[in-house]
Amino acid sequence: MVNSSEEKIKAMLEAKGLTVLNSGAPDFLCYRMNEKRQYENVIFVEVKSEHDRFRGNQLQYLNILQNLGLKVEIVRANNPDDIARVLGKA
Repeated sequence: MVNSSEEKIKAMLEAKGLTVLNSGAPDFLCYRMNEKRQYENVIFVEVKSEHDRFRGNQLQYLNILQNLGLKVEIVRANNPDDIARVLGKA
């Protein structure tokens, strides 16, 4: 289930041409396919509202993905700098 903060970020990422899957761990798996049907620009995005905190193993998931050399971004939905940073990498 996507909350309103996640829906806002999802729409922005899709507007940049990314396919956005709602994975839940983290919130989104975003990617673009190139002309050769290869995945490129893969980014995992965790969306947090203003007062939302990390739950359970969320940080562990993010750390594992980063340690594997994957792009991981944490976005505070009310923070324009976070949103701009992620959209700039999209």
